[in-house]
Amino acid sequence: MWSREYNSAIELAMRRLLLVFLCAGAGFGQPSRIISTSPGITEILFAIGAGGSVVGVTSYCDFPEQVRRLPKIGSYSRPDPEKIAALRPDLVILYGKRGDLANRLAAMRLPSLVVEMNSLHEVMESIARIGAATGRSENALRLVAQIRAQLEAARQSAPAQRPKTLILVARQPGTLGGLIAAGPASWLGELAEAAGAENLIPAGGPRYPRISLEMVVSWNPDLILDASGTMTADGDEERHRQAALRPWLERADLKAVREGRIVVFSDELFVRPGPRVPQALARISEAIHRGKR
Repeated sequence: MWSREYNSAIELAMRRLLLVFLCAGAGFGQPSRIISTSPGITEILFAIGAGGSVVGVTSYCDFPEQVRRLPKIGSYSRPDPEKIAALRPDLVILYGKRGDLANRLAAMRLPSLVVEMNSLHEVMESIARIGAATGRSENALRLVAQIRAQLEAARQSAPAQRPKTLILVARQPGTLGGLIAAGPASWLGELAEAAGAENLIPAGGPRYPRISLEMVVSWNPDLILDASGTMTADGDEERHRQAALRPWLERADLKAVREGRIVVFSDELFVRPGPRVPQALARISEAIHRGKR
């Protein structure tokens, strides 16, 4: 349950973390040539004012607009160490513990920082750590404070009666097979809880469990938030939304279908933990309060 006590704990942890980085110098001077290995990291760097120092990003990094013009160092899942080295970075920020890549960077004497963003706490911790490592600590803490404030505002305005909610992050295109949900410990699950949802996935399991359609039918959710797709190549969001809805509309045995409470999210907000968490929260809150298709 998101609470004032939890918010206070996060604030204290952020300030302690910042103090550690400031006292230790974070192991870096202020870098002038930074490489990002994930879209979320790239967005954090630009949000805290370090975008001018970014010299390389992955092929999936496309926000903000100027990122599209930056040199690419490979995909999110397979960044190329040789391309990274060719850009002469003085800091490479890695998403997750990528042992092989981290070892290659160390062998080439390239400084790196590893961050995780699986939960909201980790998102905010990563913002603080990236801020400390890039000399933008004040901007980073300001961003963390804004995110926390919006989470608290959403919690305060959450409906008294929480809709039983299923949040999907993946499924087989055009079908209701291969379902993967966002559990309570995922950042999306935490956003939904802050906005007033009751997550149907039991606590204590994987962040992103595989589930079956039979399980969905047995749970009979009040609300389905489907973030399993991406935008179509032509950018036609409405066409994508209708295509994503079509398999659900054949399941009139589900309460969410009968009451028109299936919401399809078709943009990258819901697969990129980072500084745009508040925008994702606003979309989820709207879905919970209005339940529009």
